[in-house]
Amino acid sequence: MKKVLYLFLALLLPGLIFVFLKYAGKNEFTVPIFYDQGVKLPEGCGFGPLDSAKDFSIAGSDPFTVSPKLRAMWEMNHEVNVVVFSTAGLDFNKIKLAIDEEMGKDAVWLKETNSLTIDVSGLSIVKKCEFLVNDPFQSVLIDKEGRIRGYYDLRKRDEVDRLRVELKILLKKY
Repeated sequence: MKKVLYLFLALLLPGLIFVFLKYAGKNEFTVPIFYDQGVKLPEGCGFGPLDSAKDFSIAGSDPFTVSPKLRAMWEMNHEVNVVVFSTAGLDFNKIKLAIDEEMGKDAVWLKETNSLTIDVSGLSIVKKCEFLVNDPFQSVLIDKEGRIRGYYDLRKRDEVDRLRVELKILLKKY
Protein backbone atom coordinates (compact mmCIF):
# COMPACT_ATOMS: atom_id res chain seq x y z
CA MET A 1 0.00 0.00 0.00
CA LYS A 2 2.87 2.41 0.79
CA LYS A 3 4.42 1.74 -2.61
CA VAL A 4 1.20 2.68 -4.38
CA LEU A 5 0.93 5.89 -2.34
CA TYR A 6 4.56 6.85 -3.09
CA LEU A 7 4.09 6.07 -6.77
CA PHE A 8 0.90 8.12 -6.86
CA LEU A 9 2.63 11.12 -5.20
CA ALA A 10 5.66 10.75 -7.48
CA LEU A 11 3.40 11.02 -10.52
CA LEU A 12 1.06 13.63 -9.09
CA LEU A 13 3.69 16.15 -8.00
CA PRO A 14 5.25 16.79 -11.46
CA GLY A 15 1.77 16.94 -12.95
CA LEU A 16 0.65 19.56 -10.45
CA ILE A 17 3.81 21.60 -11.00
CA PHE A 18 3.25 21.48 -14.78
CA VAL A 19 -0.40 22.56 -14.47
CA PHE A 20 0.51 25.37 -12.06
CA LEU A 21 3.25 26.73 -14.33
CA LYS A 22 1.12 26.36 -17.45
CA TYR A 23 -1.81 28.38 -16.13
CA ALA A 24 -0.35 30.58 -13.38
CA GLY A 25 3.11 31.20 -14.84
CA LYS A 26 3.90 33.88 -17.35
CA ASN A 27 6.78 33.98 -19.86
CA GLU A 28 7.51 37.60 -20.48
CA PHE A 29 10.75 39.02 -21.74
CA THR A 30 11.76 42.65 -21.94
CA VAL A 31 14.38 44.60 -23.80
CA PRO A 32 15.68 47.57 -21.83
CA ILE A 33 14.99 51.12 -22.94
CA PHE A 34 18.19 53.13 -22.98
CA TYR A 35 18.16 56.65 -21.54
CA ASP A 36 14.60 56.43 -20.21
CA GLN A 37 15.60 58.97 -17.56
CA GLY A 38 17.21 61.29 -20.12
CA VAL A 39 20.85 61.66 -21.09
CA LYS A 40 23.71 64.08 -20.90
CA LEU A 41 24.89 64.48 -24.49
CA PRO A 42 28.53 64.05 -25.48
CA GLU A 43 30.70 67.12 -25.95
CA GLY A 44 30.17 68.88 -29.27
CA CYS A 45 26.54 67.90 -29.73
CA GLY A 46 24.09 70.65 -30.45
CA PHE A 47 21.77 71.13 -33.35
CA GLY A 48 23.87 68.90 -35.63
CA PRO A 49 23.92 68.66 -39.39
CA LEU A 50 20.15 68.35 -39.65
CA ASP A 51 19.59 71.93 -38.48
CA SER A 52 16.94 70.66 -36.12
CA ALA A 53 16.21 72.49 -32.90
CA LYS A 54 15.72 69.23 -31.05
CA ASP A 55 15.53 69.68 -27.30
CA PHE A 56 17.92 67.00 -26.10
CA SER A 57 17.05 65.49 -22.75
CA ILE A 58 19.32 65.95 -19.78
CA ALA A 59 19.64 63.20 -17.17
CA GLY A 60 16.64 63.22 -14.86
CA SER A 61 14.25 64.85 -17.29
CA ASP A 62 12.30 63.48 -20.27
CA PRO A 63 13.29 60.18 -21.90
CA PHE A 64 15.69 60.43 -24.82
CA THR A 65 14.38 59.55 -28.28
CA VAL A 66 15.82 59.88 -31.76
CA SER A 67 14.62 63.17 -33.25
CA PRO A 68 11.38 63.03 -35.26
CA LYS A 69 13.03 64.81 -38.21
CA LEU A 70 15.80 62.21 -38.44
CA ARG A 71 13.28 59.38 -38.03
CA ALA A 72 11.22 60.82 -40.89
CA MET A 73 14.32 61.14 -43.11
CA TRP A 74 15.18 57.49 -42.47
CA GLU A 75 11.52 56.37 -42.58
CA MET A 76 11.71 54.83 -39.10
CA ASN A 77 8.00 54.20 -38.65
CA HIS A 78 8.25 50.41 -38.40
CA GLU A 79 7.93 48.24 -35.30
CA VAL A 80 11.72 47.90 -35.03
CA ASN A 81 14.54 49.57 -36.92
CA VAL A 82 18.16 48.45 -37.00
CA VAL A 83 20.53 51.27 -37.96
CA VAL A 84 23.98 50.14 -39.07
CA PHE A 85 26.98 52.42 -39.60
CA SER A 86 29.75 51.16 -41.91
CA THR A 87 32.74 49.62 -40.18
CA ALA A 88 35.72 47.68 -41.49
CA GLY A 89 35.32 43.94 -41.02
CA LEU A 90 31.51 44.03 -40.98
CA ASP A 91 29.66 41.89 -43.53
CA PHE A 92 26.34 43.76 -43.39
CA ASN A 93 24.59 41.85 -46.17
CA LYS A 94 25.41 38.43 -44.69
CA ILE A 95 24.07 39.38 -41.24
CA LYS A 96 20.96 41.03 -42.66
CA LEU A 97 20.20 38.03 -44.87
CA ALA A 98 20.60 35.55 -42.00
CA ILE A 99 18.31 37.49 -39.64
CA ASP A 100 15.75 38.21 -42.39
CA GLU A 101 15.58 34.47 -43.20
CA GLU A 102 14.84 33.74 -39.55
CA MET A 103 12.31 36.50 -38.88
CA GLY A 104 11.01 37.65 -42.22
CA LYS A 105 11.00 41.29 -43.23
CA ASP A 106 9.57 42.62 -39.94
CA ALA A 107 12.84 44.23 -38.89
CA VAL A 108 13.76 47.20 -41.09
CA TRP A 109 17.49 47.60 -41.71
CA LEU A 110 18.84 51.09 -42.37
CA LYS A 111 22.40 51.51 -43.57
CA GLU A 112 23.66 55.08 -43.44
CA THR A 113 25.03 55.13 -46.99
CA ASN A 114 21.73 54.00 -48.49
CA SER A 115 19.35 56.03 -46.38
CA LEU A 116 20.93 59.33 -45.45
CA THR A 117 22.99 61.66 -47.60
CA ILE A 118 25.18 63.70 -45.29
CA ASP A 119 28.90 64.32 -45.56
CA VAL A 120 31.28 62.21 -43.45
CA SER A 121 31.65 64.77 -40.65
CA GLY A 122 27.90 65.24 -40.50
CA LEU A 123 27.42 61.48 -40.39
CA SER A 124 29.79 61.17 -37.43
CA ILE A 125 27.78 63.85 -35.60
CA VAL A 126 24.53 61.98 -36.35
CA LYS A 127 26.12 58.76 -35.10
CA LYS A 128 27.46 60.39 -31.93
CA CYS A 129 24.69 62.89 -31.11
CA GLU A 130 21.45 61.46 -32.49
CA PHE A 131 22.05 57.77 -31.87
CA LEU A 132 24.69 58.08 -29.10
CA VAL A 133 26.74 55.29 -30.75
CA ASN A 134 30.28 54.91 -29.42
CA ASP A 135 33.07 52.51 -30.34
CA PRO A 136 33.14 49.52 -30.63
CA PHE A 137 29.44 49.54 -31.54
CA GLN A 138 28.25 50.38 -35.04
CA SER A 139 24.58 49.47 -34.90
CA VAL A 140 21.59 50.49 -32.83
CA LEU A 141 18.10 49.03 -32.37
CA ILE A 142 15.26 51.56 -32.28
CA ASP A 143 11.60 50.88 -31.59
CA LYS A 144 8.56 52.51 -33.20
CA GLU A 145 8.53 55.36 -30.67
CA GLY A 146 12.15 56.27 -31.48
CA ARG A 147 13.54 54.86 -28.24
CA ILE A 148 16.95 53.24 -28.30
CA ARG A 149 16.68 49.59 -27.27
CA GLY A 150 20.24 48.33 -27.79
CA TYR A 151 23.73 48.81 -29.20
CA TYR A 152 25.60 46.06 -31.02
CA ASP A 153 29.02 45.27 -32.48
CA LEU A 154 27.92 43.07 -35.37
CA ARG A 155 31.48 41.91 -36.03
CA LYS A 156 31.09 39.61 -33.00
CA ARG A 157 28.95 36.48 -33.16
CA ASP A 158 27.57 36.84 -29.62
CA GLU A 159 26.42 40.39 -30.39
CA VAL A 160 24.62 39.19 -33.54
CA ASP A 161 22.93 36.50 -31.42
CA ARG A 162 21.91 39.10 -28.83
CA LEU A 163 20.41 41.25 -31.61
CA ARG A 164 18.46 38.22 -32.86
CA VAL A 165 17.06 37.51 -29.40
CA GLU A 166 16.11 41.13 -28.76
CA LEU A 167 14.45 41.40 -32.18
CA LYS A 168 12.42 38.27 -31.41
CA ILE A 169 11.33 39.78 -28.10
CA LEU A 170 10.33 43.14 -29.59
CA LEU A 171 8.53 41.48 -32.50
CA LYS A 172 6.96 38.90 -30.13
CA LYS A 173 8.23 35.98 -32.22
CA TYR A 174 9.27 33.61 -29.45
